[in-house]
Amino acid sequence: MSKKPRVSVIIIFLNEEKFIQEAIESVFAQTYDNWELLLVDDGSTDASTEIASGMPHNILAECAILTMIATRIGA
Repeated sequence: MSKKPRVSVIIIFLNEEKFIQEAIESVFAQTYDNWELLLVDDGSTDASTEIASGMPHNILAECAILTMIATRIGA
């Protein structure tokens, strides 16, 4: 077990199908070894979520994909 502090990497994305795979892979390429990855879909209507969900199982085992449900308040 690592005694290094745990780092949370949070990627919030909205219609980023061009970049989401590269962003996820860049986290896995880091040399620091005590981290968690949280992917938050902010209501994407493109293929971003499918791309993130389609990453290899060994990668997805290390992260969580969340769907943000938000209500806009105000005008």
